[in-house]
Amino acid sequence: MSTPAPRARPQAALTGALIALVLAALAATGIHDLLVAQGWSRGSSWIDRAVERVDGLGPSAVTTAAGVAVVLLGLALVWASVAPARRTHDRAAADDVDVWVSRAALRRLAVDAAEETPAVESAEAKVGRRLVRVRYRTPDPASIETVRTNVERALDGLTSRTVKVRAQEVTYD
Repeated sequence: MSTPAPRARPQAALTGALIALVLAALAATGIHDLLVAQGWSRGSSWIDRAVERVDGLGPSAVTTAAGVAVVLLGLALVWASVAPARRTHDRAAADDVDVWVSRAALRRLAVDAAEETPAVESAEAKVGRRLVRVRYRTPDPASIETVRTNVERALDGLTSRTVKVRAQEVTYD
C-alpha cells in the first residue's frame, strides 16, 4: 500500500477563513443591533441605516458592476471549493521504496553534487516537470561530463528527470 502524495493546503482553506471573517463581522453587526433594539446600548441600528441607504436604488452602472463582481466572486469561491490541492512532492523513482521528494530538495542535491566536483566554483539548478537543469561556473569547461555524472549519481533513485548540464567558463586575468 502506498501513501498518498503530499499536497499543499487546498484553496478552499483560505476562502473558508475569509468567509469565516465575513460571517464574524455580520454576527458582530447583529449583536450590536440586538443591544440597541433591547435598549441596552445607545446609538442606532447599523442594519437599519444600511437598508435606508440602499432603499430606492435602481439599475445603474454601479449596481450592475457590483452585481457582476458578486457573481465573479461567487464563481471564484465555487472553483476554490472544488479545485484539487497542488502536489508538493514527487514520488521517488525507485520501485521498492515509498519515498516522496520535493523539487527544492532535488534542486539542493543537484547543486551540492555539482559544487563537490573539482574545478566547479558555483552552481545553480532548476527542477522542471521533465528536466533538472544545472548551470555551473568553472575555469575548466571540459568537466561537464564529470558534473553530469555526479549530479545523476546524487539524484539516482529519487527522480526520473533528465539531467541537462551547462558550463560557464570563468577566466582569471
